Amino acid sequence: MFPAYEKGGSLYAGPCRNIPLLELNPSNIDGALRRGLEQNHLITYLGLRFVWTRQHSKNLVILDDLQKIGDPLADACIAEILASGELKRGGDFLESVEAHANSHPSSSCSDLLAFMSRPPDFEVDEDAVEKGKLLFLSLLPISSLALLHLSLIGGFSAPQINKTLNSTGYLTNSNPKSVRLRLFETFKMISDAMTASDFDGPNTSIGGLSPTAINSITKVRLLHAFVRQNLLKKPQTVGIPINQTELIVTSLSFSQNVLLGIESLLGSPLPPQNKSSYVHLWKTISHYIGITSPSLISSPICSTVSLETILITLVRPDRTSEIAAATVLEAVSESPPFKWPRGIHAKICRKVMGLDLSAALGISTFNVTWKVNIRFYIILSLLKIYSTLVSYIGPSYFSNLNGRISRAIMSDIFSDYKTFNGVRGGNQIEKLKRMEEVLEGGKIKRERRFGTVKVWAGAIGFAVGGYIIIRKLT
Repeated sequence: MFPAYEKGGSLYAGPCRNIPLLELNPSNIDGALRRGLEQNHLITYLGLRFVWTRQHSKNLVILDDLQKIGDPLADACIAEILASGELKRGGDFLESVEAHANSHPSSSCSDLLAFMSRPPDFEVDEDAVEKGKLLFLSLLPISSLALLHLSLIGGFSAPQINKTLNSTGYLTNSNPKSVRLRLFETFKMISDAMTASDFDGPNTSIGGLSPTAINSITKVRLLHAFVRQNLLKKPQTVGIPINQTELIVTSLSFSQNVLLGIESLLGSPLPPQNKSSYVHLWKTISHYIGITSPSLISSPICSTVSLETILITLVRPDRTSEIAAATVLEAVSESPPFKWPRGIHAKICRKVMGLDLSAALGISTFNVTWKVNIRFYIILSLLKIYSTLVSYIGPSYFSNLNGRISRAIMSDIFSDYKTFNGVRGGNQIEKLKRMEEVLEGGKIKRERRFGTVKVWAGAIGFAVGGYIIIRKLT
């Protein structure tokens, strides 16, 4: 499934001699699961290759049970403010919860806010949390591509999750501008989560996360609870929407899949310590997003096993998967900030997902021109040069620069309007207009703010990069 697995399989694959092979595909996998997968069999599925272990079997049972659980704490909180009538259309979820908690100190809203304001029950390595943020932000041009093309578009391969997205219109709206806005809203939450622990002042962090990060995560958690309650009122809803298993899927998409995507684009593995730090960061974020089983995502090994188990149980690409993937590809093609043609995005998808999953999602490059192919390989080369510069100059410099730029763009887009993570309703037309103004006309403003720094960084970067390449070639 992912090119990162092709060089030796997963962490559990090891030598594959004399190991029974079980080839699975979407048509026979459900039958195989009903019969039960035997341990120490080499599994191949949509290009993914790994050995099924005892831990996979345990996770299979755990994840099945977690599909029956939502987020009791946030669900009770949303039910409380909806019953009170304090949430108005266009109002902010978090503001309503804080107001209700102030007037009702013993309420579910107070319990949720108390949970969000204290460190997790498990030990948080704040240095690792900061290093995880440093990895994402220093490699932002690469990590954002992995986030879009593998985490989000690749995530459409799970029809169970697509049902929730389709019912809310999130990322599956036929209007390309609306889809782009949703993508930026998702990135806004992640951008907030990546702010330094002292972003809002010294000694203000909670579990290594800044108050800005906690507020943004709280809004997302409340939105999940609101959507869950709305969907449960519909007779056609089966099971618990946005359940614990789906929350774990989302967390793995933003953690393990981003790491796999970065490695696929660079063509080389990341340092193990960097990967551990990034996974620990998302374990902490996941605690506050409402995940009750952090042990499933507590380390790169645990995350890998959980991801492999989820792929076997939930990934069944169907027609809805193809439509959703095509909708997002259409929305981002020829649009700012990159203005790349669809062929470039399709090539990146096939690079990070592998050919099997890309084909299952209907992502084809049969009509890509030679010019697009050349541009794609130039982009890959530039990403590798950029990664080399980060390692030589230092990730802190690029992390600070990229963090400032991303926050400025998000601030420009959302400064006058509340985002999806905590809003009921809102003026969608005004949001779309604002986004287009920022991405098109706002470019001058951003260049004035960061122009000098970016020009000097680019000049020095390409000079150093050229020198390094010449030294390696000679």
